Amino acid sequence: KFSVTPLLTFISGSRYGAPEQQIGVDPRTCAPRLTGSVVGDPRYKYGGTGLPYDAPSCVNTIVIPDQFTNVLDAPGAFLEPSFLNLNAQLSYDLTSRATLRATFANILQSCFGGSTEPWTGGKPQCGYDVVAGHIPPVGNIYNPGDTIQRLVQYPYGNILTATPFNMYVTLDFKL
Repeated sequence: KFSVTPLLTFISGSRYGAPEQQIGVDPRTCAPRLTGSVVGDPRYKYGGTGLPYDAPSCVNTIVIPDQFTNVLDAPGAFLEPSFLNLNAQLSYDLTSRATLRATFANILQSCFGGSTEPWTGGKPQCGYDVVAGHIPPVGNIYNPGDTIQRLVQYPYGNILTATPFNMYVTLDFKL
């Protein structure tokens, strides 16, 4: 008369990463700033000479290394967290022709493990990939002192996969 059907789902963290994910300015197409120095400019990680470029004046972009790993990321260079989910269904036969059923979805959800990277923020979300909407990350297309929004600050963003707890109750009749 009474039955319990649990459903436990485990998804091992998948790989993500792309070598041509990060774009930046082609400094050959930029006008120099009127003041400043490349010394201490975060866009010149490997040094340089002369005046730094003025980002709004740049005409072209090129693929650049990931600003955080300093390399062109290999495909699958990073590991997403693993995902654990628990659901359950309870049913009770009221009569031979009527069954009461309760479904509990997303009783427990947990993400754990995965690569620790600047864009993960120290707390694993349930997934990461290229920035949503194919919005290119800022790379080096900024001037020092500019405010950079988090959406474009990193080459990868989190995928919001957490879903709320849901409960469904049904009464089934057999004719």
